[in-house]
Amino acid sequence: KDAPRYHLFVAEADPSALSVMMTRTLLGLKNVLSMDVADGQSGAGWVILKGAGCSPWKEERDRQTDDVQDDEPFWLHRVYQLGDPLCTAEIEVPLLWDAVEERIVSNDSWEIIRWLSELAATAAPGSVRISNTVEDVIGRKGGDDDNKPTLFPENVENEIHRR
Repeated sequence: KDAPRYHLFVAEADPSALSVMMTRTLLGLKNVLSMDVADGQSGAGWVILKGAGCSPWKEERDRQTDDVQDDEPFWLHRVYQLGDPLCTAEIEVPLLWDAVEERIVSNDSWEIIRWLSELAATAAPGSVRISNTVEDVIGRKGGDDDNKPTLFPENVENEIHRR
């Protein structure tokens, strides 16, 4: 199985990142979009103690010898540095990473949520696994033949984007 192209870095302690995590779950994108959850934050930034689960850092972790007992912590600033070696931005979650182009797509939660809704609406048939209990909470986009989940139903989409 190929690894997903896009990867989320989030933290349960951050309300914006938590909203992105919940959106990923509500839209049934667990099989389409991989994710690492930070274990905490310090003066050095957000850390994932078991290492990152996406390219190119996962391959780096996989190449470690058997002599290494524990995974080394992964600091989120490495994502920003690979995306832009001269980056001086604040290291924030959520962060959407493109593992193919090795670049940051966004670290804006609202932009990521809109992107997730579009991803769910355009995902390959069978790749989105949404539960029936969630269908009343979120809308559907398309006709009967193309009934995809969305957070932006066509009848209220313009109103949502104005806010």
